[in-house]
Amino acid sequence: MKKWIVFSFHTLGTILAVVLIVGNLFFREHTDYLRIITSAIFIVTYFISLKYYFPKQKLSDAVFEEKYKGEINCAFSNDQKKYKKLIKAARFYGLGEYQKALEILPKLERVCDTKDDFFAVYFFMGVCYHEIDLKLALDAYIKALKYNDKNAKIWINIGVAYAKLNYLDLAYEAFLKAISLGDVPPAVYTNMACILTDMQEPEEAIKYAEKGLSLNSKISDGYYAMAISYKMLGNEEEAERYCKLLAVNGGNADYVRSVVADTPVLYYEEEEDEKL
Repeated sequence: MKKWIVFSFHTLGTILAVVLIVGNLFFREHTDYLRIITSAIFIVTYFISLKYYFPKQKLSDAVFEEKYKGEINCAFSNDQKKYKKLIKAARFYGLGEYQKALEILPKLERVCDTKDDFFAVYFFMGVCYHEIDLKLALDAYIKALKYNDKNAKIWINIGVAYAKLNYLDLAYEAFLKAISLGDVPPAVYTNMACILTDMQEPEEAIKYAEKGLSLNSKISDGYYAMAISYKMLGNEEEAERYCKLLAVNGGNADYVRSVVADTPVLYYEEEEDEKL
């Protein structure tokens, strides 16, 4: 129906364009009026086309529905009006318009009925607040966990928030929980490695860094964690090797070298003849 409306306006605009040409040839004294009317029709047609004809908005909705299908799940599945508002909030988040999303989500919170409803609303509250206030983000994430604690993405976000707030033990536990739930991005392993270096656990850090780098060799945090960890273990040769690998993969090796230089040696690797 909407396409027929647009088609009708286009047809009318075309007819008026023909009239304008004919009028310009035979009725010159009225040409200005015809031009004004035709221009107005074209302008109206243009804006109607933007709203109804072009699928940009629908494509955007589909993109965000697919991207966050694990978080949206069956939220508001029995109420299309509420569902569309949730998708609108998700789109605002994806476009970086966090405040606009946060204008919608508290209203949806008041009309949630199911666990999926609550989880989706609190998840999107959390990711929006994540860019504004990490403590508010954590409040929202923790509320979401009451309704679904099997979502790896929310545990990853919790880990990132705790790490930024320097709650390393809590960040470690959150990342560990995310990993236990299945496939996670390689960066989760390298984040774990960095946290473990801060916790002065170089051997564990190396294990996680190796895992992350085996999945994606371009993650600079992995090389950073390896370099720092080997320096803690007293192996400066390996530390330098990972600084060089970091440079090869586009990282700031000079910065990492400066951190390595300031890192104290915590453990010395034993020589073979000292193990007897």
